[in-house]
Amino acid sequence: MSLEHLYYLSQTIAAAAVMASLIYLALQTRQAARNQRAQIHDSRALWLVEVIQKSIDPALHDVLAAGGRADPSKRKRSASSQATRCRTSSAGKSCSGKGATG
Repeated sequence: MSLEHLYYLSQTIAAAAVMASLIYLALQTRQAARNQRAQIHDSRALWLVEVIQKSIDPALHDVLAAGGRADPSKRKRSASSQATRCRTSSAGKSCSGKGATG
């Protein structure tokens, strides 16, 4: 086997290794994106479950019912003040139970 044949063989092996690594990276990126979408979906579902649980809490039923009967201008002001309290409260536990950013 000549030196030229060894050169071509090594170039072929190197090209195959590059192609294999590109395929591996593509699969890894695809899996990471799929996992991230699943985590986002799970967090949204968890948030929705928490909202539903809070809305059916007997202790909050009267408050929610009273809010539904209130003057629309007061509801808007109340909602914006509640949002402000949630953003500015220490650790935000009064809003979602997971912290100010949760």
